[in-house]
Amino acid sequence: MKLGKNKIGIITYWESNDNYGQQLQCWALQHFLCERGYDAFLIRQYVWPEQHRNNKRGVKRIKQGMKDAIAYILYTTNLAYKHYVYKRFAFCLDKEVCRRQFPEFRKEHLKMSKIYDHPEKLVSHSPKADVYITGSDQVWNYTMPDAPLRNFFLQFGTASTKRIAYAPSIGHASLTEEMKSIFKQYLSKFDAISVREKSAISMLKEIGCDAECVLDPTMLLEATDYLRLTSNVKGKESVFIYSMNYISANDIPFDAIKTFAEKQHLPIIVTPSSGYVPAKELFEGVEYCYATISQWIQYIANAKLVVTASFHGIVFSILFHRPFLYTPLKGEHVGSNNRVLDLLNNLGLQERVLSEEQSFEDYVNRQIKWEDVDSKLCLQKISSILYLTNSIEL
Repeated sequence: MKLGKNKIGIITYWESNDNYGQQLQCWALQHFLCERGYDAFLIRQYVWPEQHRNNKRGVKRIKQGMKDAIAYILYTTNLAYKHYVYKRFAFCLDKEVCRRQFPEFRKEHLKMSKIYDHPEKLVSHSPKADVYITGSDQVWNYTMPDAPLRNFFLQFGTASTKRIAYAPSIGHASLTEEMKSIFKQYLSKFDAISVREKSAISMLKEIGCDAECVLDPTMLLEATDYLRLTSNVKGKESVFIYSMNYISANDIPFDAIKTFAEKQHLPIIVTPSSGYVPAKELFEGVEYCYATISQWIQYIANAKLVVTASFHGIVFSILFHRPFLYTPLKGEHVGSNNRVLDLLNNLGLQERVLSEEQSFEDYVNRQIKWEDVDSKLCLQKISSILYLTNSIEL
């Protein structure tokens, strides 16, 4: 049977239960395409298949399998989020997952393929589509195993399917010689290549691949598109810390933040999230909220100040015109700062990056000229939309 003209399979990260940016970039690209008449769906590949296998043996394996089966049914039917159900089945449910309700969000808002619980199954039983899109997020981060990485380079499916990279991130400051060879081989199948950071353009140019820099899909939409996801959620003013990739409270100027919040008579709300390191409660005297995606959006939309090391935490601060402070990553993950620094430089917001040269008061007292930011963002948005639609249609 002949497929519809523009059936589009998108492969990206999707399986986190506490990474808000991951879920919203996944939703944003699908929503953008569906709003324009395309039949877009998420290709659900497990990135780390070994983490989803039950390694227990004998009776323990059977018991764990029963718990997993009960949990799966309760999550996918949304019953897990009802208090009386959680209370009864707490032995097999994750409390944080239930509070954040990510599986419920995916079930309600995403069109999804079956789950490919091993990368090779995606190769042997590829979903049919006219177009495959990989991106965004760090889907080209070569620290993951080779099998799922190959699939993020769209090395599955038939030769007739068009292959497009939309805003993937490499997540490193440079490519090793080995990865240059692998990238060159994988990218030879692509019909159109774009990336999220300017630094990635020069990396790909070294291997003879031309790429265009485009916006993350979350920035193809307007703030009002996200507010429609929060119609039943009320926000409140606060200093909002989206705590991602922080190892200790010393990673941010917490004492200064606390003083600012006290002067403004505002609560400090902290939502921990997992990235390179697991989510942790690092700060004292704050209100922790394991927010739903709708609540997370509202916390940023109503914040008097957002403090974060998260790319998408910064993106949504910009979309909602909220004052923010970006706290760069240090150590082995310093290369991941490029995606944020590129964005801020492009929008004239480089002074929102925490540095030793400026005091905390400088950040909170300096006004952001949102009209200038919006003007620059609009031009990049037009260019990104044209790239994406032309790549699909031409």
